[in-house]
Amino acid sequence: MFTYAYLRERYQIPRKIDVSWGLIETDDIARLALVLHGSKVYLDIAGRRFCNCKNVNIYPAKRTRLNEESYLFSAEKPDGQLLVRRLPKTYLDDMLYATHYSADLEENPPL
Repeated sequence: MFTYAYLRERYQIPRKIDVSWGLIETDDIARLALVLHGSKVYLDIAGRRFCNCKNVNIYPAKRTRLNEESYLFSAEKPDGQLLVRRLPKTYLDDMLYATHYSADLEENPPL
């Protein structure tokens, strides 16, 4: 289930914060992120934790349903290269560890 409502509830992200999908560029794979607009942190979906936006390339991503079983997330980098990540529909449901947003994260972002 890839929905903003699910992630807001699971990680206690206030409704007043706009969110969108993003892909983080890493050496080996594009990682899915939930971008918290106007925030110093983002939610690393695979890491199941909030991370500091400093020194990280996060690109706005588009979600496309491939079939009943999976989604494709894609983002275009400024140089025209495409970052792509295909994930099963159950990806978020498989996350067991909960992290919660707090206003303290804005004052003291993670390393």
